[in-house]
Amino acid sequence: MARALKLKPQTVDGQLVLDLSNKSLMSIPEEVFDITELECLILSDNSLTSIPEAIGRLQKLRRLDADRNMLTSLPRRLCSLTDLDVLFVNDNNISSLPPGVEKMQKLSKLGLGDNKLTQLPPGVCSLPRLRVLHVGNNMLSSLPPGVEKLQSLAKLKIKGNQLTEVPPGVCSLSNLEVFDVGNNKLSALPPTIEEMQKLSQLSINDNELTELTGGVCSLLNLEVLDVRNNKLSFLPSDIARMRKLTALYLSHNKLTELPSGVCSLSNLEVLLVAKNRLYTLPPGIEMMQKLTRLGLSHNQLTEVPQAVCSLSNLEKVDLRKNKITRLPIDLHRADKLSHLDTSENPLTYPPPDVCEQGTQAILTFLKQAAEKDEEELQQAFNRWSLRVQPTQWKPIARRLGLTSQDIEDIEARYPDDQMYQALMRWKQRDGPAASMSALEEHLIYLDLQELVDHLMRISMSAGSMAGENNSSFDQKSPKPVARVKPMDRSDVATAEQQKAVFLSYNWDHQNKVLLLRKRLEERGYSCWLDKDQVGPGGHLLKKMDDGIREAKVVVSCVTPPYVESKNCQDEVVLAHTLQRHIIPVILEELQTTWPPPGPMSIPFAQLLYIDMTKCQDDDPWRGEKFEELVKYIDKYVVPDAKVE
Repeated sequence: MARALKLKPQTVDGQLVLDLSNKSLMSIPEEVFDITELECLILSDNSLTSIPEAIGRLQKLRRLDADRNMLTSLPRRLCSLTDLDVLFVNDNNISSLPPGVEKMQKLSKLGLGDNKLTQLPPGVCSLPRLRVLHVGNNMLSSLPPGVEKLQSLAKLKIKGNQLTEVPPGVCSLSNLEVFDVGNNKLSALPPTIEEMQKLSQLSINDNELTELTGGVCSLLNLEVLDVRNNKLSFLPSDIARMRKLTALYLSHNKLTELPSGVCSLSNLEVLLVAKNRLYTLPPGIEMMQKLTRLGLSHNQLTEVPQAVCSLSNLEKVDLRKNKITRLPIDLHRADKLSHLDTSENPLTYPPPDVCEQGTQAILTFLKQAAEKDEEELQQAFNRWSLRVQPTQWKPIARRLGLTSQDIEDIEARYPDDQMYQALMRWKQRDGPAASMSALEEHLIYLDLQELVDHLMRISMSAGSMAGENNSSFDQKSPKPVARVKPMDRSDVATAEQQKAVFLSYNWDHQNKVLLLRKRLEERGYSCWLDKDQVGPGGHLLKKMDDGIREAKVVVSCVTPPYVESKNCQDEVVLAHTLQRHIIPVILEELQTTWPPPGPMSIPFAQLLYIDMTKCQDDDPWRGEKFEELVKYIDKYVVPDAKVE
């Protein structure tokens, strides 16, 4: 038998090694046990059903690898191999270990995964040199007492068992670097998990967790966090502290949003959030410049934020099965992107026939559209700059962020083309952020309304032409919002005394509106709300009249009952008559087209709106849509915190 198998040990790295792996063995040749100088015996990938007691004759054995066989037990004399350093018997049918495991005092790696163990003997906890313990995919409901004694342990895999809690003592393993307790029945994590400060990988996937304890966010050396397939509805904001994270797996949970702190994870390379309930991504995602893989499939996304386009290292983006109708034109700038999956979305831009051709076709289409838009944008800037007076261009240039040196250089080199050259330098510096809508915001801030109006006429004309080409003229165009004039800055002194924002609503969404008031007041905006007014009916109507007259902005919280409410109709009509700035915010989907028919139709006809119908979580006033609302209120109202 020995000759047939050519039992000829090899010296590898100074050790005598016999490799019998993948030899279709059903038993170990007896001659093997005569090689008493053997230090490494590899028996993996055979059909062995047992290891003879004769194994005890190999007293110099330091490594035994019998993975992927059909072993049902281990010989008692195995425990007499006191020089054994590595024992791997993963993927067998072993249901118990022999007594005397604690005798193998030099054991540093013990692989027992994928067997049928229902318990571990206490002796395992008496192996002081043990650095790696793999007991995953067994039938363990607990670990033996004394686990905390394994202070040399750096890697512990207990995934795929029947644990209902992190075994006592595990959190005391201060040298643990890799901890895999996935695919168990955990409903919570112990707060003492924060003691495992050397952890670099934590896998708690496929459990029943409803939240992450603050202790997890205290693991500041963590590089990989896997919490897939749990029941998480939110992430703690403290996740921003985990600055060393390179991979974050959040798929198959119940998340409706990601905290902005995620965007502070500047070392993150992989972010997977598939199969959740996300409506948007947090602002600031552009800070994650090392991101190479972004998984967002099976969510409720209606758009891809412009900021994603600035992630220059992206290689793979999965957007399958969302509600996205358009891709941002600047996505073509992600020049390392090799895999973009947009299937099962109602995409109209790029056209479906382009998307069906795959990633390269999509990026080529977007690049060509961007080049066309760039040319049209320059033409629009050129037309608009002709309307700027000689005394106006410098304040505008400063507002755009140009330096004094830039301005002096433009004056000297382009005396007849100053505004246009300033716009081109702005465009060169800020790239896609230098858009028509951004210029409009700067002009509104400077109270140059005539130039705003002219810009809008040019923008509408150019946008109409761009629409005919299925392109996106303004690369940073905002979602529809109310078009209103800027506030008179001379009124700032009285802003603190007024209720600057009038909240018009129907009582069917009172709780949501109360939360809106709270969020606005946290930002420094004083708000008028009918719930605060006490008195008879006539008294309330008088207060409503006073509130609208004093307000700078009226936020109309539009729902179907709101449209039908006589009081709400009166509020909108009065605000329109008094020329107050109205910002419609749709809280519930309307059954009609915009504007809704009835008394509100004329006041709303010239207004666009902010659509909050997709933000149905408990606090919708924390996401991108709320920031959009704040941005437009801020044009007309100075928050109390800014009043001097």
